[in-house]
Amino acid sequence: DSIATLIKFVQARKTFRVVFLPSANAEKRTAELDMVIQLAELVGDVTLLIDEVDAFCSPNYTPEPFYNVIMFGRHPQVSVIYTARRFANVSRDLTSQTDDYVIFRQEEPGDIEALKKRLGDAALRLPGLPDYHAICKTRGQISDHKP
Repeated sequence: DSIATLIKFVQARKTFRVVFLPSANAEKRTAELDMVIQLAELVGDVTLLIDEVDAFCSPNYTPEPFYNVIMFGRHPQVSVIYTARRFANVSRDLTSQTDDYVIFRQEEPGDIEALKKRLGDAALRLPGLPDYHAICKTRGQISDHKP
């Protein structure tokens, strides 16, 4: 009943925000994400912002509801913006559908190697980036971002 009430509330407004703070428990966290995705698909025309997405998936595993929104989210108009602590630990399903990247300083060699596949030799500059500086890839173009 509370989900149905929330959906009616959201559909009645042009703008809204739902904040999802996941559980520390991995099993609960995945079930909670599933509920948030179901809500987003029912409401439609939504952008999911997922912080630390690598807590929900791994390079070779993406939970089914999340996989469906990554691959087919355009149908119910669900977009995804995400952050991750370690690029090498992010689902390949998700990175295969990522259009734009904003990458801040990275030190881990495995992450640098994974990012070389997306950024080319620009990834080699990541360990030396100052605070709040980033390398961006947008529509295939690589650029530097300064605060």
